[in-house]
Amino acid sequence: MFGFLGKIFGSNGVMEAGASAIDALVFTPEEKARLHLDFLKQYEPFKLAQRYLSFLFSSVFLLVYLNAVILWNIGVFSSNLEKQGFFMETAFELAKWNTEMLGTVVAIIVGFYFAGGVMSSFKSK
Repeated sequence: MFGFLGKIFGSNGVMEAGASAIDALVFTPEEKARLHLDFLKQYEPFKLAQRYLSFLFSSVFLLVYLNAVILWNIGVFSSNLEKQGFFMETAFELAKWNTEMLGTVVAIIVGFYFAGGVMSSFKSK
């Protein structure tokens, strides 16, 4: 077939190059799977950075809340009413500050980290 078209258009090489270009535009399921595996391999350093950021910000966020809980408990179990008010007010302010300053950042980072898996599970169903 290419011999006949090659005589019309002047060269078999041009026709074969055109056929291979068209073939390159159409992906078979095996080619798609191979490209997806290549993409996942190149995506691994980004996933590592995501895990690092998620761990870093979430641990700071949780440690500040843990401090607020400890201060609250010190205030609850304190026998001195003046100290009790101070510790409980400080714990409340610390928790409020933590939510205002780090709450949105941690929510976004954790959302980006877990959203891919959640969306892919919805997509597969």
